[in-house]
Amino acid sequence: STGNVVLFYLPLAFMLSLMLFFGWAAMPGIVLAIFWRRYPQTGLYETLSVTMHFIITIVLSWGGYRVFSPRRNNVSHGDAHLLFQRMFWQVFCSATLFLVIYQFAAFVGMYESKASLMGVMPFNINTLINYQALLVGNLIGVPLCYFIIRTLRNPLHLRGYYQQLKLQIDSKVTKKEIVIWLAVLTTLMFILCMPLTDNSSIFSTNYTLSLLLPVMLWGAMRYGYKFISIIWAVVLITS
Repeated sequence: STGNVVLFYLPLAFMLSLMLFFGWAAMPGIVLAIFWRRYPQTGLYETLSVTMHFIITIVLSWGGYRVFSPRRNNVSHGDAHLLFQRMFWQVFCSATLFLVIYQFAAFVGMYESKASLMGVMPFNINTLINYQALLVGNLIGVPLCYFIIRTLRNPLHLRGYYQQLKLQIDSKVTKKEIVIWLAVLTTLMFILCMPLTDNSSIFSTNYTLSLLLPVMLWGAMRYGYKFISIIWAVVLITS
């Protein structure tokens, strides 16, 4: 297939996090930000289309989450009792709605500036990659953006987060183990960030991303969700 693809998409996660934290009070700021970013580039018609695209997606996803999680829905990510609701509404539902609306809008010619992201047919490898970018962006981005917003609103949240982080680390973990784990992770990240040349090996390609999985899985089991979620966000944004 032809056309461009997106590998990691965070704007949707950021706007959804704003709605989760501020509710309807976040809507004017979201609309103004979209207009400020899009209007000089695409004009009024496409800017209005983009605005409605985001509003429909985040309102339905945020509203569905609030309806099916009426209590304690604003607690920090990592609560097992809200795992299913958050995975469905904040990750799957928002990404699926966003992609379906985009495909329809691009098909009828509402997104002329982004037509290259669609490809020749609506169901192709480009669509799959873009969908993956939305899913991963929401999975990693919503907890990260929520954490950043909450920290900016109340810097003392860092103290509580750090205390919870220490409680999740296995009591048998040693400083030597952490140093070795960080060294392996840093090496993989260095290889990933090296520019490709004619002499580059397969380890300088995205193949190295698959090697990150066991490293990060080990980290999750040993160091807990609070620590590894921040590391994952940094790794994906950097790579």
